[in-house]
Amino acid sequence: MACNIRKRLSPPLPTGYFGNAIQYVITELPGATVKHAPISEVAGAIRAAVNNFSDPTIRANLAWLREQVRIP
Repeated sequence: MACNIRKRLSPPLPTGYFGNAIQYVITELPGATVKHAPISEVAGAIRAAVNNFSDPTIRANLAWLREQVRIP
């Protein structure tokens, strides 16, 4: 799921920042839970993953991405 990271960074990006500022949040649930659990449980798991997506995680993801780029 795409997550807006503008206000999740510390310090947050400026209000007028116009560029893309998203990263993907991954929520893992067993298929049986997704199939049989109440939708509120699934939504709660997604919400928890988004709420836990913070500055250290974002910066770790950015560092990993920088390592993957190979520009000749």
